[in-house]
Amino acid sequence: NIRGIVRNNIVKDVPYSGIGLYAAQNAQVVNNTIINAARVGHSPIYFGVTFQDWDPAAARPPSVNPIIRNNLISQSSSLPAECIFIRYSDELGGLSGLSGNPTMNNNLYFHSGAPCVFTDRRPGSLLEAGTFAQWQSHVNGEANSLTGDPLLAANASLSVGSPAIDSGNGASCPAVDQLGVARPQDGNGDGTAVCDIGALEYSTSLFGDVPSTHWAAEFIERLYNAGITGGCSLSPLMYCPNAAVTRAQMAIFILRGMHGSAYAPPPATGTIFTDVPASYWAAAWVEQFAAEGITGGCGGGNYCPDANITRAQMAIFLLRGEHGSAYVPPSATGTVFTDVPLGSFAADWIEQLADEGVTAGCGGGNYCPNANVTRAEMAVFLVRAFSLP
Repeated sequence: NIRGIVRNNIVKDVPYSGIGLYAAQNAQVVNNTIINAARVGHSPIYFGVTFQDWDPAAARPPSVNPIIRNNLISQSSSLPAECIFIRYSDELGGLSGLSGNPTMNNNLYFHSGAPCVFTDRRPGSLLEAGTFAQWQSHVNGEANSLTGDPLLAANASLSVGSPAIDSGNGASCPAVDQLGVARPQDGNGDGTAVCDIGALEYSTSLFGDVPSTHWAAEFIERLYNAGITGGCSLSPLMYCPNAAVTRAQMAIFILRGMHGSAYAPPPATGTIFTDVPASYWAAAWVEQFAAEGITGGCGGGNYCPDANITRAQMAIFLLRGEHGSAYVPPSATGTVFTDVPLGSFAADWIEQLADEGVTAGCGGGNYCPNANVTRAEMAVFLVRAFSLP
């Protein structure tokens, strides 16, 4: 009696079923992408029979009332054309993988060698390698499901022109896709946002995980266009907006903001900070950051390159990068942010950052000085502090 929800998964190159339902009651299988599944047996979506043990008293119920919507199946020509299979076994008096019909709609079935076929082995409900039209009639559903080439990219995302774009069912649409991109998006540009079929929502944004509706989308794209960042992944292009910024990453961001995207620091010596050897991936940037007087490290001769940077610390580094290592901000008043009272760490720097219009705080009259800086926030800080176009 599993009442589970299976959503936003990419299942690829598996030997047996992409998604199998066994004794599942009221299960929801929504917005999954299944690619080249069932290479050895079963089918991409498979209604199986449970064999807990051979005691005749053991319960082996069929799946009941599953909802299967917005799923994408794409199989290569070398694989069997079976896309859905409902099993029945004569053993132990007869065991069925499903009772009644599933609720199915807005799915996409594609096989590159031949049309997908659909099989139901239950007595009294037989369908053997049926066509999609026969399957629609058989389950009395799938009216809005599709059978065309989904035009998948190598990472399972939808390419321009994919029939899966804006073809999903809104009632079952998750709030975000597998990468955290908000659903639904207006993928086809008709002015109406509709859920896509599959695990990944199509977006016209530069970064796959930064939809146009993201609060920092403009700043992130400006940071990219200025050459300050290439994102956190190139294929697919991602930015990781919610990831925290480390002290090593911050050194790169600020030095590029100061000197331009083409800037390359001198080679590292490995002698400046105990925890930053010359072989460390950002050693040259960290040592240059120190050479320009922006940082003295985290204490004890260390830099703590992998530690996250806080919003209070970031205020100091940004203003030193903008105005020079000798810069000293005006004294704080203690009246700008509720959580930055007079005398608190970095209060002068935080209030000056606000005075320059680089930050308005974190909301509610606060600055959240001890919170880690995210990559999205970093984009805003850098674009505003260095007036990036």
